[in-house]
Amino acid sequence: MKVWVLSNRFIEFGYLSKNKEIDLSVVKEKNNESLEVEDELFICGAYDKAKNSFGILARAKVISILKNKKSVKIKILETDLEQKIKIRDFNEKKYLYDLISSNLENKLLYLLSENDGSYLRRFWYAHYNISKEELNTRFSLVDSIEDIDKNMNRFDTDIQKYDQLRKSLSRFQKWYYIHENNLIAPSKFIGYKDMNGILFGDKDAITQTDGGDTEHRLSRWFIPYENINLENYIREYFGTSLRKTFKMKVLESEIKIIEKEFGKAANSINLPLLKPNNRDREFKKYSDELKGQVLYEHLINSKTHRWLDKNILRITSGNTKGRNSANILYYLGMKAEYRGIFKGKSINEVINILENDDQDYSVSIKLLKLSKDEELSKVIDLDIEAEKVEEGYGIEGSSREYYGKRYERNARNRMLAIQEHGLSCKVCNFNFEMMYGEHGKDFIEIHHIKPLSTLSKAIKVNPKTDLVPLCSNCHRMIHRRKNEVLTIEELSKKLKMNKS
Repeated sequence: MKVWVLSNRFIEFGYLSKNKEIDLSVVKEKNNESLEVEDELFICGAYDKAKNSFGILARAKVISILKNKKSVKIKILETDLEQKIKIRDFNEKKYLYDLISSNLENKLLYLLSENDGSYLRRFWYAHYNISKEELNTRFSLVDSIEDIDKNMNRFDTDIQKYDQLRKSLSRFQKWYYIHENNLIAPSKFIGYKDMNGILFGDKDAITQTDGGDTEHRLSRWFIPYENINLENYIREYFGTSLRKTFKMKVLESEIKIIEKEFGKAANSINLPLLKPNNRDREFKKYSDELKGQVLYEHLINSKTHRWLDKNILRITSGNTKGRNSANILYYLGMKAEYRGIFKGKSINEVINILENDDQDYSVSIKLLKLSKDEELSKVIDLDIEAEKVEEGYGIEGSSREYYGKRYERNARNRMLAIQEHGLSCKVCNFNFEMMYGEHGKDFIEIHHIKPLSTLSKAIKVNPKTDLVPLCSNCHRMIHRRKNEVLTIEELSKKLKMNKS
């Protein structure tokens, strides 16, 4: 992505309205650089010719190259036609003001260097407030490992160049490591496309970015990993003080080579040899969900075959000796030594260990992933039940009117919303597990973007577009006034204004 300055002589003042799309003729620089999709433009010009006052009037992006390749379509994203943002206040890079203003006397379009473009973006972003929903026009989440690799290389370079970035190292709680290229960086830096040290060094410029969003996106490629030798290496790599404790995440595909260089993780387990039998009657009899629960309870919670038959497979008649659950496990090759082998570990850690073992655990992994969804579903059911009790359900008398009635009570929708958006509040970024540990794990309130009280009939809910995770405080503030339910954007704006 390149950053350009465009003279407002190119566009009539009346066309500078938010979300307006405009066709522009392609103008090439002397070095043959031309506008490309996703390039950012700052439209500048004199807003008071009598006083020779000059400033940024709008920010735009190239959204398409037209078929004739002689013109592009741009979209106006943000405008400051009243010039509340005074570019003369750009004290940090005063020369940039002179550079832009002098070039626009002779040019309609001017390409900034990478550094100058970043400083101009930083200045505008820090002074022009946007909502969380508009963030993707500035910082979109990474789409590929190539995007991540690019950002990690940039972090490695910028940490040497910018003191502000280096001083912030002790703030980062989660570090990501790619062994192949020896790259180490924090999630918030590498989770957004085209991040750099200039932007990251100004908290006002990145105020709406969300570490919860980046961690959720990066989980597509990285998994949690604990290895004291790797942790010590990361500390030595930066040669400065990091947090006393931090978490590491690595590429799943690199665990074996990491353990070859740094040694086995402290919590690694030597798994017994699988000894599958050919008896598949019980394995075929029960659903995958039930078989997944059998695995989960046996491997992690150390439950006996007899307990599994009674409590999971619901065998209540006859004198069960645990044979059904035992034969499910034996079919998978898991004999007595597997009972409780993963005690104290999370289901994600168990899946990670099985996926990186030389033996074939593919069927067991598939079943455990189903059990993982089932466990989240149970947590959600308990939370929903607790919400109902708080409101007076099941108690003599009528139900109280309460904002909790706007919770999403469909367990599947709630689970899909969490899987889509993560577990951090979309307004203030609060995360219950980070604050309360295990007790807060998997908890967040799910808010309907369109209040249920405004609906005259039942509708089909899209968890991606209709639901959003909120902490209890923000959820309550949104519903504080019965006839004035705030939007996410409105509450985010109030929060930012109060902080400033």
